Amino acid sequence: MNIDKLQIGDRLQFAKNTFACVSKEEVDISSLTGTVENFSNSLDGKHIWIKLDIPHEEFKGEEWGNCVQFNLDVNSSGGTSFEYLQKAKLIKGEK
Repeated sequence: MNIDKLQIGDRLQFAKNTFACVSKEEVDISSLTGTVENFSNSLDGKHIWIKLDIPHEEFKGEEWGNCVQFNLDVNSSGGTSFEYLQKAKLIKGEK
């Protein structure tokens, strides 16, 4: 998938063997679905936020808002590697 073309509202399904980084730990998000929620630029780099369709224990609370943060910059820290996002597929329909 070309992540440069993603827009807010796009729907995704993560590939098998996809792991999100949460507080330096990896969480399996294989085959889960979600919606592009936001893009952000900060000192930590460019990020994209995908809101999961079903509540996930690891992404609860105000800090996460049930979203996985993907890091789009190769040389910056924080977030889950964009390589996992490239393996996701666009899906049709609403949540």
